[in-house]
Amino acid sequence: MNHEEIERLLRKAPPMPVPVGLRERLKDDISLPGLTPKARWQPEESSWFKRCAPALSFGAFLVVGLAIIVAQSVSITKARQANRDVTSQSGAKAALSELSRAEPQFVLAGQELERLRKENAELRSLQTEVIQLRTELVVLPQLRAENQKLRAELDSMHSSAADNSLVKARQKAESIKCVNNLKNIGLAARIYATNHEDEFPPDFLSMKDELSTPKLLHCPGDIGKTEVSDWSELGPESNSYEMISPSLKISDQEPNVVFVRCPVHGHVCLSDGSVHQNPEQRGGSILLKNGRPSLVYPTQGTFQ
Repeated sequence: MNHEEIERLLRKAPPMPVPVGLRERLKDDISLPGLTPKARWQPEESSWFKRCAPALSFGAFLVVGLAIIVAQSVSITKARQANRDVTSQSGAKAALSELSRAEPQFVLAGQELERLRKENAELRSLQTEVIQLRTELVVLPQLRAENQKLRAELDSMHSSAADNSLVKARQKAESIKCVNNLKNIGLAARIYATNHEDEFPPDFLSMKDELSTPKLLHCPGDIGKTEVSDWSELGPESNSYEMISPSLKISDQEPNVVFVRCPVHGHVCLSDGSVHQNPEQRGGSILLKNGRPSLVYPTQGTFQ
């Protein structure tokens, strides 16, 4: 602080109050010529005080000025501190305002970060799946070969099963047709007996008028015989059935007499016109009864 600043501060300082009795003392100290003041006893200290009064006054002014300067310095310091506080508060408010303005950007950045994290997780999952697919591709030819092998085996099984089914179906159809042939033969024999005093024909050719075709004498399961369509061609090589009881006399008391038998399927045609399918599988047997071959079931008699 230089002298000019000190002088400005002193001029701005408030006026000092005049000490009481200063005027009277000054008057007493002034001696005018021609006047003879009354002699008054003054102590020696008063003359010292008079000499030091200006210096004391200046010192008092200086102390007051310094006090004012200190006070103003304190005030200025407080003002500066307040200004800094206000500035810091303004900066904080500005920072908050800037933060509030930037908050949507932070939210968008957070959302983008979350999206990137999800995409990263999906990429890792896809990488794992790609590794698994590559591993599967390595064993794919082997699996394909095994699949083709299994498919071939399955087709073979299906083909075998289909063949077996076809064979069984064909055998069943041949058996049914054989039964129908025997029924026609039995019916023709009974019609023949009606016209010949209740006596069955001695051979198959004798009842050709009662049979519609010689094809009825061929069993479809007999591959060793040839089916013919004309009676003139009928012979042992075309007739599949055996006439067990030729020229049989019809008797209602003996309906179990066997008339015709199929050696291929084992079916039999009885004298009453009924046909029994392979009676041997059902426990039946052909036995001589009263000199005639008859079908006998040991447990339940004849099977109708």
